Amino acid sequence: NNGSVGHEALKLAKYDAFTLGNHEWDYGHHNMYVRYSDYLKNKNPLVVSNIVDSSSNEKMEFTPYIIKEINAFGTDENTDNDDFKLKVGILGMITPYTNVTTNPLEVKDVFFDPDIVSVSKKYVKILRENEKCDVVVLICHLGYESLELTSNMLAESFDGIDVIIDGHSHTTLKEGAVRLNNDYTTLIAQTGSSLKNIGVVDIVVDSITKKVVGKRAKLLNYSDIISMNIEDNKEMSDFLYQKEKEVEEFTKVVIGKTLIDLECVREIIRKNGQSKMAYLTTTAFLNTATEADFAIANSGGIRSSIKKGDVTWGDVVSVLPFGNQLVVLNISGSQLHYLLRYGTRLYNKEEFGGF
Repeated sequence: NNGSVGHEALKLAKYDAFTLGNHEWDYGHHNMYVRYSDYLKNKNPLVVSNIVDSSSNEKMEFTPYIIKEINAFGTDENTDNDDFKLKVGILGMITPYTNVTTNPLEVKDVFFDPDIVSVSKKYVKILRENEKCDVVVLICHLGYESLELTSNMLAESFDGIDVIIDGHSHTTLKEGAVRLNNDYTTLIAQTGSSLKNIGVVDIVVDSITKKVVGKRAKLLNYSDIISMNIEDNKEMSDFLYQKEKEVEEFTKVVIGKTLIDLECVREIIRKNGQSKMAYLTTTAFLNTATEADFAIANSGGIRSSIKKGDVTWGDVVSVLPFGNQLVVLNISGSQLHYLLRYGTRLYNKEEFGGF
């Protein structure tokens, strides 16, 4: 469905603010323009500060930040006493590596500014000095400690961000992580991935000075949520039930059979490439592109195993969920040699999706 279900659910969730990740672009620039046009027009609640779109058609202009005015006791705008109001500036940012982690052709006219320090510094200064914000929060899809342009690098570079809500690296930070710059602390929170946890951050603000004096992060998992006896949102429940039924109709169709378990342990395949599923995948590439001499798939793109027995369309989608296109290239022997050396440079040392 080209991501439409996730996008409809996003609207139903009624977030106060959200930002973009690299996989948002997987369905193309046109899809982005159509899906997010309402948010772009209203300048709320989508925030991204480091994207410049120079497309001649369907150009997108993103809002870098929004400001929420809230009651200092944690509830939205339900007091007439301005002394108890807080201004919270929320800044958004996407990983600059998006230009290579999605289809480069789809983002050829889109610039993902890699100077994340200068960009965030500029807007944090605006939020603090011009907008007079008491609290500044960065919501981002940068990743924690995994690459060079990360949330922790940002937090260590300058003062002014109270909390960073991060993603991309799928890191589970049970109590968050604290980074220092000139004795200024920034709390970084990340929940892992796939909604395995929900993150909760508490920010303590002095009611007289309106200065942040404390912050903490924790994670809630599914059993925690159930134990709270939170009532289901009927509108969302009905929507999800209907979508699940629609998806089941085509994912349950049997398209083949396997006489063995086609295993794919993510930690193993990303470290040393050993997997029956990976072998089958690349063999299928060769059977499709019959003129090719060999086939390569990045290990991070092969996502699941298939058990012995009937194979359904849903099984296949779970293995290769991104709908990437098969490409045939002519390369020299020296290029192939370099490619193999580069791709195996971390062999058996650490997980590496580029293997």
